[in-house]
Amino acid sequence: MLAAGACGGEDLRPDVRYQFIGLLPVSGGACPPPATTPPVVTGATTVRLTFRDELDRTLRCDAVVPLGGEAPYVAVPDRASPVTMYVEYFDGSGALLARGQRGNVSLTGEATIQIHVQPTDAYVCPLGTAATARAFHSATPLPNGEVLLLGGLVGEAGGDSTAFSPSAGAYVSSAAEIYDPIERRFYSLTITGLLPRAFHEVVVLGMEGASIELLVVGGVGVGGDPAAGGNVAVLPTGGTAAPWTSVAADLPMMRAGTIALPPEILLYDPATRTVTRSELVGGPLARVFGTATLPGAAPGEGIAVVGGKTMAGANELAHESVNIADGTSAGAVNGHPRLGATVTAISATEAVVWGGNLTTLATDVRAGDRLSMLGGVPVLAVGPVMTGGSNRAYHAAARLGSRVAVVGGLTVTGGVVNDAGFTPFVQLVDPSQLTASLVDVPTATPTAYPAAVALASGDVLISGGASPGVCATTLTCPSAQSIRLRRGAGMGPTPVSTGAPGLARYGHRLTELPDGSVLVSGGFSPAVEADKIRALRDAELFAPQGAADDPIADLNLARAAGDIARTTGGQPLAPCTLLGGSVPTPDASID
Repeated sequence: MLAAGACGGEDLRPDVRYQFIGLLPVSGGACPPPATTPPVVTGATTVRLTFRDELDRTLRCDAVVPLGGEAPYVAVPDRASPVTMYVEYFDGSGALLARGQRGNVSLTGEATIQIHVQPTDAYVCPLGTAATARAFHSATPLPNGEVLLLGGLVGEAGGDSTAFSPSAGAYVSSAAEIYDPIERRFYSLTITGLLPRAFHEVVVLGMEGASIELLVVGGVGVGGDPAAGGNVAVLPTGGTAAPWTSVAADLPMMRAGTIALPPEILLYDPATRTVTRSELVGGPLARVFGTATLPGAAPGEGIAVVGGKTMAGANELAHESVNIADGTSAGAVNGHPRLGATVTAISATEAVVWGGNLTTLATDVRAGDRLSMLGGVPVLAVGPVMTGGSNRAYHAAARLGSRVAVVGGLTVTGGVVNDAGFTPFVQLVDPSQLTASLVDVPTATPTAYPAAVALASGDVLISGGASPGVCATTLTCPSAQSIRLRRGAGMGPTPVSTGAPGLARYGHRLTELPDGSVLVSGGFSPAVEADKIRALRDAELFAPQGAADDPIADLNLARAAGDIARTTGGQPLAPCTLLGGSVPTPDASID
């Protein structure tokens, strides 16, 4: 569909053409070339156009256009000021079927503005693949809306998505790139001196002038040249791909062995897309398979670094708080040794630590702890003794209202992470009591290494994971499952299956973008060859919005699904003038 934006004074004329383009799903195991054709939205009868002022965010005007026939001219007031434009496809019942948006649209000058539209509750591809294949990487949302992808595992020393056998081990990468959510494209970054690592976190500390300051913490490195053939950093245990574990030095195998890595500070300049890297002195301890507060918290919120193994291979007891001013360690408190745990911020100064407890005594298995006073010397509140599989490792976690949803993982018994799936799939953790309740998700496949993210609606999106040791033709079973935990009142969340991702993945990341959609990046997927997997370059986008997620909901205006905003008397509040499908007659009364 093409719509022409019309503004003017005495010479009413089309200044801008709006071209709606459909984003395409994965096809044949890969993302197709970017589309240039209109979206195909089966069942849609109308398109709602919404124009909000770019600066003060007021409603400029809205219109509902029936599908079919000539595209109309749309008169948008105040053409001198840019707008954010929203496009929504509805069916006859008012159900939202697809949406798209574009910010900072100028209404003057001869231009064609492309708005990329994607179906809701479904997965599609962005406009380009990532520059580098990767799994078990970090994906950090930045204050400017971009996402930084850094490091990860690849199947060969040169990287890329080459198929490999997990039993041969995987290489660590130092590749970095930016995902631009406006352009829906990836851009490579060069970071001189960056240490190759995987299983790490990158968190935002704050701003330093116009640059964004980030802390790279934890992760798995390799003692020698990470590009040397055979010098892998991790490989699976038990002949399957979970859990991934460290590699001992082995000269005949050309392996220098897994090492823990010191923290690093990155300064990213969005204007030039350049990064300055420095090693952090006085930062958190180097840890293998440790964990840190998940990225996505607002800058200034407390950061904790927990568990893992030290450079000498001993289990680490110290749980550290991070000084958000410079990334240095602000203090530590000893807790249980943990491997493959999660740390979820519940406030600016508190976080819940869950799972991965390596305590060998069955009488002291405490699945969760709570850290408070983050930003200074932390205080540890130890959770109660728990049984029944609450102690899990290599799971995912995300905030679900006032609680934490813990998803998937491998059982931990007697201080050992087992190569076995987990049932039930989801537990809800009460941060105040550190107790867990079960959520029945009958459609879920128990997996390790799933991904989860909290959505703007308060729901949690879950995808992927690996069911180890049960596939007939491959060593791993990357999953293409996708489940949404709908936040409920009183009775708890309701699990709902969504549209399926185009690619099965584990070791991937879900990152919420400024428009509310979710970026799915990286991960391992089955290769064509039997018993092999490959790291992925193909990313996907998921749109969780429904009809209730109105792009002007924050204005508290009366607007029904699929309709324009109206006054209490039912009159149009701020309608765009539609002038039909031919060149409009000049009318000085219309801007």
